[in-house]
Amino acid sequence: MATPLDAGLLASILTNFNELVGTVQYLIGGIFGIYVIMLVLKYLEYRIIKKSFRELVKATKRTNELLTRIEQHGEVNIRK
Repeated sequence: MATPLDAGLLASILTNFNELVGTVQYLIGGIFGIYVIMLVLKYLEYRIIKKSFRELVKATKRTNELLTRIEQHGEVNIRK
């Protein structure tokens, strides 16, 4: 049969355990939340870099076409 001292000790241990579990859940949730935020930011950065790269490729192709035209015909017709 449990004595009042045992019940108080058990309640104290359970309280401390619940606080520890709550702290661990908060830390793991916080780390996961930061991970998700960083993942979203990386995706947005990837989209911006991809767009810039596409524009750079277009500009390079256009420059190559102009240089080829100059080499072949000696004409310069710059279009925007």
